[in-house]
Amino acid sequence: MVKVRILTSVAGLTFSFQAGQVIEIDEPLAAELVRAGHAVRVKEEKTATIDVPEKAVTRHRKVK
Repeated sequence: MVKVRILTSVAGLTFSFQAGQVIEIDEPLAAELVRAGHAVRVKEEKTATIDVPEKAVTRHRKVK
Protein backbone atom coordinates (compact mmCIF):
# COMPACT_ATOMS: atom_id res chain seq x y z
CA MET A 1 0.00 0.00 0.00
CA VAL A 2 1.18 3.48 -0.91
CA LYS A 3 0.05 6.79 0.57
CA VAL A 4 -0.76 9.53 -1.98
CA ARG A 5 -2.35 12.99 -1.96
CA ILE A 6 -4.97 13.51 -4.67
CA LEU A 7 -4.39 16.71 -6.66
CA THR A 8 -7.47 16.65 -8.89
CA SER A 9 -10.77 14.86 -8.41
CA VAL A 10 -10.68 11.55 -10.23
CA ALA A 11 -13.01 8.54 -10.50
CA GLY A 12 -12.95 5.10 -12.06
CA LEU A 13 -15.15 2.03 -12.05
CA THR A 14 -14.05 1.01 -8.55
CA PHE A 15 -12.89 4.28 -6.96
CA SER A 16 -13.68 7.97 -6.52
CA PHE A 17 -11.27 10.46 -4.94
CA GLN A 18 -11.65 14.18 -4.19
CA ALA A 19 -8.86 16.75 -4.53
CA GLY A 20 -6.96 17.11 -1.25
CA GLN A 21 -7.62 13.61 0.04
CA VAL A 22 -4.69 11.61 1.43
CA ILE A 23 -5.34 7.93 0.82
CA GLU A 24 -3.60 4.57 0.92
CA ILE A 25 -3.98 2.59 -2.29
CA ASP A 26 -2.22 -0.30 -4.01
CA GLU A 27 1.02 0.32 -5.89
CA PRO A 28 -0.25 -0.10 -9.51
CA LEU A 29 -3.11 2.40 -9.06
CA ALA A 30 -0.85 4.85 -7.19
CA ALA A 31 1.75 4.70 -9.97
CA GLU A 32 -0.90 5.34 -12.63
CA LEU A 33 -2.41 8.31 -10.75
CA VAL A 34 1.04 9.85 -10.17
CA ARG A 35 2.05 9.30 -13.82
CA ALA A 36 -1.17 10.99 -15.01
CA GLY A 37 -0.60 13.95 -12.67
CA HIS A 38 -3.66 13.30 -10.50
CA ALA A 39 -1.68 12.49 -7.33
CA VAL A 40 1.69 12.81 -5.57
CA ARG A 41 3.29 10.35 -3.19
CA VAL A 42 3.26 11.28 0.47
CA LYS A 43 6.31 10.50 2.54
CA GLU A 44 5.61 8.72 5.80
CA GLU A 45 6.53 11.07 8.60
CA LYS A 46 7.57 9.67 11.92
CA THR A 47 5.85 11.68 14.61
CA ALA A 48 6.71 11.42 18.24
CA THR A 49 3.86 10.97 20.63
CA ILE A 50 4.13 11.69 24.29
CA ASP A 51 1.86 9.94 26.74
CA VAL A 52 0.86 12.48 29.34
CA PRO A 53 -0.37 10.85 32.54
CA GLU A 54 -3.83 11.92 33.59
CA LYS A 55 -4.09 13.93 36.75
CA ALA A 56 -6.95 13.60 39.17
CA VAL A 57 -9.00 16.75 39.51
CA THR A 58 -10.27 17.58 42.96
CA ARG A 59 -13.18 19.88 43.51
CA HIS A 60 -13.00 22.34 46.33
CA ARG A 61 -16.03 22.46 48.54
CA LYS A 62 -17.53 25.78 49.44
CA VAL A 63 -16.80 26.79 53.00
CA LYS A 64 -19.92 28.07 54.75
